[in-house]
Amino acid sequence: MRVGDNQSVSFSNNTSTMTLDEQITQELNVPVKEHDHPAANARRDAVKDIFENLSPDDAKELYSRLEKYNHNDGLNDKFYGTFSDETIDSLKKSLKARFEPQNGGATQTSGTTQTGSSTGAEKKTEVSNAGKTRADELNEQLLAKDPNAPLKIAGKKGLKDFEKQQEIGQWMRNASADDFRKMIDQSKNWPEGTQKLLYGAIENFNNGLNKDRLVADLKPDQQLDMLKRLNAGGFSDSVSTLLSGADKTVLNEVAKDLKNFPGFDIDPAKNKASNNLVDALAQRARDLTPDNRNALADTILNQGMPQKPLPSWRSFLMEDMFDSLKGQANEQQARDLFAHIQQSGNLKNMLSNFNNDPINFQKQFLGLGKTELQAIKQTFEQLANEAPQGSHLQQVYRESARSAAEWS
Repeated sequence: MRVGDNQSVSFSNNTSTMTLDEQITQELNVPVKEHDHPAANARRDAVKDIFENLSPDDAKELYSRLEKYNHNDGLNDKFYGTFSDETIDSLKKSLKARFEPQNGGATQTSGTTQTGSSTGAEKKTEVSNAGKTRADELNEQLLAKDPNAPLKIAGKKGLKDFEKQQEIGQWMRNASADDFRKMIDQSKNWPEGTQKLLYGAIENFNNGLNKDRLVADLKPDQQLDMLKRLNAGGFSDSVSTLLSGADKTVLNEVAKDLKNFPGFDIDPAKNKASNNLVDALAQRARDLTPDNRNALADTILNQGMPQKPLPSWRSFLMEDMFDSLKGQANEQQARDLFAHIQQSGNLKNMLSNFNNDPINFQKQFLGLGKTELQAIKQTFEQLANEAPQGSHLQQVYRESARSAAEWS
């Protein structure tokens, strides 16, 4: 029976007929509450029992699947995501002992028993293999606490870039906060190719865990540095995640000179991360200073932004800005931003972008008062008069004017 084949298997401690993958997965899926150590130990022991009941051949094949983290293998990904590093090492040793016994006694292989003494050459090979295994384990332990580990992983021969990113991602997943911060600082001096591997690992692996660490573990100056590097490289998801939780000082540092921010280009064909950069700033408009908030609105409506063909995207961004400012605590900020847009002559420009569907002022632009809504009503009426007679555009503008009037 091949490990993972869709065949029924049974063990002395479990009479159900399931594939090996299904049996192990069933135990891994047992829920354990945080700090419930007895339950966690019971789950570990259940998996260990399965391992210890495997034949040497099946154990060897399963070990080859679980030896290193592989997110493309569902069982492997679940195994590494369930247990701590210490437990994983213990379980792998238990599995390995099924086909590589550590004592000098009988060794069962493929259903047969071999006894007796080994030759001198065999003993020498066993000692050599044991020494190599121990050396590899020590190297892995040292690498786990080495802030330069991603640099060393990048230098490994025989691995594809994707595989290197996987290993780097695994290291980041388990690194301490201090080692993670040290790694970020040291990576500035790494070769460009190694830095790209690091950014790719942050962007693509461990279900966002590494991206969240950019917020949780990095200091403001490190957050700003990583934002510059990730945006310049076009790593859009990481830019969004980092900026959505970044310190306010970082947020304003980015916003105050957005057009000169490294890699900034609103054209997604040139740098798609810039779109996410602007959107993340818009969603946190309440955390910007008044000057930076006004400058961001100007950038969205005019500077550096193509007037066509993205009116819907500009309307989406402006809605995000005002949505960030809803609620009593932020109403004055919303009205101040509106006043800036109106005084700079951009109100008509802003509202003209809302040309697909009418604005529902019961749910949108909630921070504005009667004065602002009256100005919006008049502007939409002007836009409706200028639109082609009987067109869908004219209808959308008239409905928006009516909605503003109802809530003013």
